[in-house]
Amino acid sequence: MFKKMLIVTLVLLLLSGCKKSTELIEPYEMTNHNIETLNSAEEQGVYEIYSLKKQLIVYRGIDNGVKTMTYSINNNQLTIFFETEELSQPKDFAYKISSTSSFDSIQIQIDGKGEAFHTIFAE
Repeated sequence: MFKKMLIVTLVLLLLSGCKKSTELIEPYEMTNHNIETLNSAEEQGVYEIYSLKKQLIVYRGIDNGVKTMTYSINNNQLTIFFETEELSQPKDFAYKISSTSSFDSIQIQIDGKGEAFHTIFAE
């Protein structure tokens, strides 16, 4: 009986430690495929890479990079807020949006100003 309780306790401990992240937007490590998809994007700005498997928001920093990123959902609209800082070298900042139906549209704010983003469809 003691062995069964010990095994059940260990299984519960393992399962409780394997929590999936519940954040809607998380930093994302760019893959070679995503980098190739963005090769034609030469200007600083926000790009959305959209495929059936995932949705990424990429801030392509030429002069400025992302200092902080926050988000909120109001009236079924996801708003992503970027605060930027000067960069010494160009860099891409990628964020993966978890699939959810809690919003209908996405708005981007960079340093307090509304910004349109470019959508790139990927396979």
